[in-house]
Amino acid sequence: MRYGRTSEPDNQPAVHQHNQCPVCANQLPYIWNGNPYSLGGTYVDTLLSTTGGCDTVATLNLVISALIADTTNASVCANQLPYIWHGNPYSLAGTYTDTLSTSGGVIQLRF
Repeated sequence: MRYGRTSEPDNQPAVHQHNQCPVCANQLPYIWNGNPYSLGGTYVDTLLSTTGGCDTVATLNLVISALIADTTNASVCANQLPYIWHGNPYSLAGTYTDTLSTSGGVIQLRF
């Protein structure tokens, strides 16, 4: 018996694949199997076999981590240039953004 998009013979069950995927809010939309996702949740897709074997039922658990923002205001004298911020040298006044990834999410820093 066949249901939905699956095309496997009755005696060959689909192969199941589960993906736990944490992404940061600034990485949205997240593209999975060619489809964009912008909300956290569980998504299921059936990938049809191109070789006549078993189809794959893939499950995505999309977890969206909030973007943590921090602003640094720096005032430096000309003789202190370049100003080093997160390992990068800056010699001109302005607003700069740096995004850092951590094991718990993403931190976006501005100065």
